[in-house]
Amino acid sequence: MRIAGYSRLAIVGVCLTLTALALFLAAPRSTRAVQSPRISLDMDPAGNNYDPATNTMTVGTVDGCLASPQANSSTHTHTAQLVIQNVEDLIGWQARLNYNGDEMRPTNIDFDPFLDTTTGQEVSFDNLPKDNATGKHREIVAGSSLPPGGPYPQTALIGAAYVRTQDFAISPDTPPKNPPDDPSYGAPNGGVLASVDFEVEGDQTGRTLSMQVDDGIPNPPGSAITVFMDEGLILSDYFSEGELASGFHAEGAAACSPMPLPTNPPGSARNADVAVTGLEMAAPESVEAGKYSDLHITATIQNRGPDEVEVSYGGEMRYGKDCTGPLQSGDGSEPVPADTEIRKEVSVSFACAGSADGARSVGIRAIVTAHGPYGTQDPNPFDNGRTAQVTVTVIGTAPLPTPTSPVPTPAPYGVADLQIMGASVSAPASAPAGQGFDVMVNMDIRNEGPDTTPLVVSSTVLVVAEGECVRLDYYPNVVELGDIGAQSERHYTTGAKLACTGGSDGSSAATIDISLGASGWAEDPNPQNNSWNGQVAVNILGTAPLPTLAPIDGTPIDPSQVPDSTPSNPGVGGSSSSGTPEGGVSPAVAQANIRTPAAAVLSAAAFPQTGQPAGESGPNWMLLAVAGVVLGLTAATAIAVRRLISRRA
Repeated sequence: MRIAGYSRLAIVGVCLTLTALALFLAAPRSTRAVQSPRISLDMDPAGNNYDPATNTMTVGTVDGCLASPQANSSTHTHTAQLVIQNVEDLIGWQARLNYNGDEMRPTNIDFDPFLDTTTGQEVSFDNLPKDNATGKHREIVAGSSLPPGGPYPQTALIGAAYVRTQDFAISPDTPPKNPPDDPSYGAPNGGVLASVDFEVEGDQTGRTLSMQVDDGIPNPPGSAITVFMDEGLILSDYFSEGELASGFHAEGAAACSPMPLPTNPPGSARNADVAVTGLEMAAPESVEAGKYSDLHITATIQNRGPDEVEVSYGGEMRYGKDCTGPLQSGDGSEPVPADTEIRKEVSVSFACAGSADGARSVGIRAIVTAHGPYGTQDPNPFDNGRTAQVTVTVIGTAPLPTPTSPVPTPAPYGVADLQIMGASVSAPASAPAGQGFDVMVNMDIRNEGPDTTPLVVSSTVLVVAEGECVRLDYYPNVVELGDIGAQSERHYTTGAKLACTGGSDGSSAATIDISLGASGWAEDPNPQNNSWNGQVAVNILGTAPLPTLAPIDGTPIDPSQVPDSTPSNPGVGGSSSSGTPEGGVSPAVAQANIRTPAAAVLSAAAFPQTGQPAGESGPNWMLLAVAGVVLGLTAATAIAVRRLISRRA
């Protein structure tokens, strides 16, 4: 299914980065991407190549079938490649893989399968362009969730994203634009996102095996990309089934047998073309230096149908040099019938410092995005955002006003009965000593009303073990998630990345206690249902010293900037995350200041669902920072990024 433009995206997963606002006073730039992207599994990638001399990537015929007339009756591995075509300005991606765990399963992902011998760097399509400032390829953050094999249907999520500041030139296109944003690379007919090793289990002679590249039904989040749009806008696009090509392998046959893949059940998809059709900004022509002035923003959002959907919207603000004001404004959601538009108005206060000569011009930009709920099929997700800018003259020489932090007086929010409707914990059954493992927590919160209230969630993840344990992540314990309306629900995901030394006899149990809470500013008639406690045990195998923790240079990730993961109940324990070492990630697309999924993705992180039979969901990692995938990254240190990426169902 497809969705776009989260106002709070980018990454479920362990993600540490410094984010910074890029300068935006340059002249507006326009791109209208081809954006008919398609992700395919190339089961026989012999025709895919990379030429470091010209920094060109070519994709041959995409073979969805690998036929082996001479059967191999023992367990063996084939390498395929994940290919993307017809995309512009890619930041991050994530891919959902569904398969039978005792037939053919993914065992290893190479997110940069080619070597640029001129720079000594590993390359995929995602980091194919070279940074004009350094002459080198960008780094990639990547993540995967690959459950161990088992005799039942399984699902995995993988994804990656490049890091630091995004722009058009550093975000690759295939085929190239005319004229190209940057001549430092070429990808005329597609790009390779990753190489994937598929392990064929035992004797599969005479059978055709399948590896489905899928949307988010029944296992959200689905395959997705995050792209760079006009004037710094970042949007994510979740694929529908028709935009994904799966892979097949015939063992001991000259051709793959016809093998229909599962399709989404009738009525499972919501169809709504959500678009931001207008954005207006009103500001004084001139303002006094050092004093706050009001800026008024009006956004027009339309649901062109055919279905009514709950439309979520949000705004970002970007200010010129030596100006200050709120960075987010006007986030909310409401049901919008088909063929209906809504107008959302908000006022913000900003202030700017003066200049030595007593007058200067500054720009202020607003970015508004809107989208339907997860699972919405939007035929044109690239009209889900819009930007506008005004220029004001700052008169005088006064400095910026001194920021004050008064204790806010709660507005009269009335009565709101908040309830934690359900929560679940997902963790691997066992983990090697000294290596990181992930504990993910999902909770569903409902407001029975009758009034809207701001929502604050708290979480504590406490480990009690025979051996010593440390946390490798940097999640805050308390997060504000914005308003939650009456008779509405919110899904929230948090977690922890842990490592333990193990017991002296080579095996010990790490017991993880989890406490969750939900609160608002309104009077709650039943606060007893606002908390939840759970526990899960992980068997630590072997003995090993704790990993040396890298210094933390950034601020803690705000999970409100992380895409929500699937709202389904994975149950306590039993799921498995790939054991990426510290400094890596265990998804969707990555996104730090991503207002959308992937990369791993996608929402990187933005990444994973793991280790359960089909129909059950594990943690959402990615996008792939997919947002979020840290997408919107400008600076810094990425300890991990997790995909791109999903909103509440």
